[in-house]
This record gives sequence, structure tokens and C-alpha cells, in this order.
Amino acid sequence: VILDELPVEECRDRFEPNNERGLATPIESGEYDELDLCGPNPDDDDWYSLDLVAGDTISVDIFFTDVDGDIELRLFGPGLDGPTLDSSTSSSDNESVSAIIDEDGTYFIQVEMFSTAYNTYSMVVDAGALECEDDLSEDDDTPLTGALVEPGTYSGQYCVGDSDFFRFLADEGDILEVALDFPDAEFGDLDLRLYDQDGETVLAESTSNGLGETLRFNFEAADLYFIEVFADDAAVNSYELTLG
Repeated sequence: VILDELPVEECRDRFEPNNERGLATPIESGEYDELDLCGPNPDDDDWYSLDLVAGDTISVDIFFTDVDGDIELRLFGPGLDGPTLDSSTSSSDNESVSAIIDEDGTYFIQVEMFSTAYNTYSMVVDAGALECEDDLSEDDDTPLTGALVEPGTYSGQYCVGDSDFFRFLADEGDILEVALDFPDAEFGDLDLRLYDQDGETVLAESTSNGLGETLRFNFEAADLYFIEVFADDAAVNSYELTLG
């Protein structure tokens, strides 16, 4: 028997039929062995699904020998029409995808044969809430509970949906320079915002997609002002805030 000519019905693993997103096999975190693909054939992609909530993380690893047939891996969601969140399409052994989840819903894993061959693979799925240990400044989730700070550098930990506020005094004519640095955008992009004395009026903000944010502001009145470190997605990231 020539492996790369095997008909689809001769290489069906225990999770078939799961050849399209609408027929995805529900799974949980764990290890899955003795899986196979015949391809390239759109009728024999392997699809898997699992339900996740905002703030969860998911990583998927598949293990195979590439010379026996190249396999590609993709992660989609949420929902049947959800976009591609990550993909892994190298020409070497094994593939891996991961994401931090922004929205509750059902997410989908696609395992697809790229080359004209039959191949087996195993899969490891690790999904669930990302552990996040609050920093020592908590509870600082509102302007009035933020840490009172002076010029200097302060370390912090941002957890999902948990803004960090800082309070500081400024005199008329003072110029504030703030830098927010975080080590890895993979764990979520953090942003920076400056508020007026009422803790509601935004005076300035920095919301780029890089590994840091900066802002500069000239104060026209002496008073207490507020800085917020926040994120619009499910970020879990450490950072350093420098006031000058």
C-alpha cells in the first residue's frame, strides 16, 4: 500500500468525522495520541473545539515527522466565523499556536495536511485561566485608591480587566514625562492615560502597539492628577512606570 495514496476512509482516527469547523470534535486540555491525516484533502482536515472565557490562554502543540508529510496548524475564534488568531506553517517537525482570549466563546483548532502524504500526529492542548498575582500596590483600581507617587520608577503587574492607577501632585507650569515599559507584547499590549483633577477628564493618552508608551504634558494648574495603566484586551503583563 502506498501511504500517500490512501483513501480518506482508510485513515480515520477515533475523532472522525471532524473534517470541517461545523463538525469540530469538542475537547479539553490534555494529550491526544494516535491521530492521523490523509491529504492534501479538504475532506480530511481535523477540527477540534473548546469553550473559553476572556482572560484564558490557550496553547496547542502538534508533534509529527515532517518528512512523512507536512502538517499545518491554525487557531480560530470565537464562533464558526471567527478569524484566525494564530497559525504555524513551517516546513519542519512539529507546529505550535497560542493566544490570550479576549472574548467568551467557542474556539477552533484546525490541523491540515499540506503535502501529498499520509501522516500521524499527536496533540497537546493547554487552556485555562492565566494565573496573575497582583502587585503590592493593590487595591489601586480607581483614581482615588491609586498609589501616591513622586518622580521615579515603579514596577507593577497588570491583570485582566484590572487597571492600575497612580496619583501625583503637580504645580502650575510643571512638565510631566511618563514612560511605560513592558517586556513582551505576547502577554498583552498595555496603554497609558492621564486624567485631570476629577479623575474622569482625559488630558492625554498613549495607545500604540509597541513595547511601551510615553506621554508628555504641561500642567496649567496645581492639583492632584492621575495616571492609569490599562489594556483594551485580555492582557496579563508586568511593567515599569517611570515619572520624570
